[in-house]
Amino acid sequence: MAIGAQDHVLGEPVMRALQQVIRGCPEPMILPQAGHFVQEHGETIATAALAHFAIR
Repeated sequence: MAIGAQDHVLGEPVMRALQQVIRGCPEPMILPQAGHFVQEHGETIATAALAHFAIR
């Protein structure tokens, strides 16, 4: 899970609540410069996901 720290739509509190209901959800990745559209930071997110799942 990636959270845009500048997201004024959902934001960190809502996303952390969502994390609690997703079984096995790892600690969220906070992107300080990202807003609601975290997919704009796709490479950063994809790299972290690959590392988490040990796919290299």
